Amino acid sequence: MIGLLTRHFRPGFAPALKLALTDTDPSVRTQAATAVATIEGGFLARAQVLHRKVRERPKSFKRREQLARHYDDYAFTGLLDPERERDNRIRALESYQEALKVRPRDPGLWLAIGRLLVRERRYDAAASWFTVAEARGLLSADMVLWNLEALFKLGRYDKVRETFAQHGDL
Repeated sequence: MIGLLTRHFRPGFAPALKLALTDTDPSVRTQAATAVATIEGGFLARAQVLHRKVRERPKSFKRREQLARHYDDYAFTGLLDPERERDNRIRALESYQEALKVRPRDPGLWLAIGRLLVRERRYDAAASWFTVAEARGLLSADMVLWNLEALFKLGRYDKVRETFAQHGDL
């Protein structure tokens, strides 16, 4: 089972691996630890490859976006401790911002940056970010949801109601 989780890893499998790390059977704990190390090693090796590819073609949107998404995915594997998770969120945020320089009107990047700002608890920055996205005509349903979360966390309930009224169709 642990081998299958490792070969086909998705963040939804993290709780099972974490449970296996605390199993009473030492062989299960060893297999789980090996699985986590293998998964993390794969992410790190892929990050090195992606960094090299970005250095080779720094103006490539595709390569910059792949690097950002990789860090984003790694941050949310469910396997990292809070500090390493945050480090990877910050790397993802920085990488998305670099990709945005190449393609400034990409709504997917605007969403990813805003979402990471919310996850970083930078609610003021996130709410401002989504306001700018709306002004530029880039607002999507997902952006509205993340913006609502930021506004709610800020206690700006009047703005939450206003946003619902204005973008309820999304």
